[in-house]
Amino acid sequence: MGTVFVSYRRDDAASAAGRLRDRLIQRFGEKSVFMDVDTIELGVDFSKRIVDAIASCRALIAVIGPDWLGAQDASGLEPEEII
Repeated sequence: MGTVFVSYRRDDAASAAGRLRDRLIQRFGEKSVFMDVDTIELGVDFSKRIVDAIASCRALIAVIGPDWLGAQDASGLEPEEII
């Protein structure tokens, strides 16, 4: 079985993503669910591991929290301004 990748923003969706992860693990098993800090081992290149996991997943679930539309980086830029 392929991996389910759970994508979320820690600022506003961490608790919902965590509950979703728990339910997915109950259904598909722990090795079939990928959720960043819970899955990536210490010392591994975080960015590369995320890219590899997305490239190999069978399904990606994006958890969108209530503050998603107003997302900004540390300098106050919104996502479309960063690109």
